[in-house]
Amino acid sequence: MKIAVSISKPDNSPPISEGFGRCSHYYIYDTENKTEEILSNPYFIELGGAGIQSAQFLIELNVDVLITKKIGINPLRFLISANVKVYQCNAVNVLEVIKLLDEGQLIEIKNANENFPFGRKRKRFNNNFINKRGPI
Repeated sequence: MKIAVSISKPDNSPPISEGFGRCSHYYIYDTENKTEEILSNPYFIELGGAGIQSAQFLIELNVDVLITKKIGINPLRFLISANVKVYQCNAVNVLEVIKLLDEGQLIEIKNANENFPFGRKRKRFNNNFINKRGPI
């Protein structure tokens, strides 16, 4: 089984990233071969669609499990449709995450309607910027 964890920087004990699609790296752990690798996320600087493209990247790597703090609803649906299990975790680093997964203490997100902190919060523009006195 291949496990992917979204991390913020490559390190000996990498910290977990706050988000999925815009994280800079992924920690990949193969439980069968007991191998680990850190891969750069090629889509973290995309202007739009970083989550979907990052999900496609992990699916092409044959990842079975994704562990993250936050994920957008569209990449979540895409991963679930590709039979990738997605787990929410608020642990600090990868070593804790792998331990919690082995102990069965992580929350699996089975559908996009569950109470889960989805993606980033977008700032909305306020329409009150129009001159209140009328046209100039």
